[in-house]
Amino acid sequence: MSQSESYSDEKQILTVGEYFKVGLSYNSNPSQEVFYNILYWLKQILSIAFGVVVGSMHLTGIGIIIIYGISMIGFTYLYGFKYLCVDEDKVEATDMYTEGLMASFLCFILSWTLSHTFV
Repeated sequence: MSQSESYSDEKQILTVGEYFKVGLSYNSNPSQEVFYNILYWLKQILSIAFGVVVGSMHLTGIGIIIIYGISMIGFTYLYGFKYLCVDEDKVEATDMYTEGLMASFLCFILSWTLSHTFV
């Protein structure tokens, strides 16, 4: 096997700047792996921000968790299908909605609790 053939079989690694470029470009239609990586990290950032805002306002209750869940599903749908124009045949909706779900929920609960307690 030649050296050029081994490079074509490997996955291309994107830099953080390239992820930002693809993630912020309208109608960029990224590959499935790149889309899932962008979606995972955006959910983490939004979950921390949502938790800090809700905790700083001293809001509590199951209603906040329900609002968080609905907003994450809505964000995922709007960002994936409307902003990035990901092909619905290429990406399964359930995989898209559950990508990083528990990790982002943990980030939300942690930031919500800490900001509610210390702010």
